[in-house]
Amino acid sequence: MKVLVVMLLIVGIFSEVRRQALGYVDCEDDDIYGLQGHCREAVSVMTNVVEPSADCCNFVTERTSLACVCQNVVTQELENHVSMSKLAHVAAACGVALKSGTQCGSYKVSQKP
Repeated sequence: MKVLVVMLLIVGIFSEVRRQALGYVDCEDDDIYGLQGHCREAVSVMTNVVEPSADCCNFVTERTSLACVCQNVVTQELENHVSMSKLAHVAAACGVALKSGTQCGSYKVSQKP
């Protein structure tokens, strides 16, 4: 039994090291699809600024990291559909504000006066 536990631990450690070595991060394209699904009205470039829904905030706080998305997933194609300034607004409104100075695509988060 102890040997099995040790083997599983070793496999888990090597799997994580391999993921990091290959450049995998905890946020991926699925986070963007989820964001567009749960927060569409709040982050779309085609809409006025609206407050995020409870469903949107639940997704943002429980199922993704917007800081990670900003750092690793944002592309110019995505910015054609998702407003990075609105994404920062959603993060703040949901209680997980991005740090001042965070670069999210072409948008740089600033402190509010």
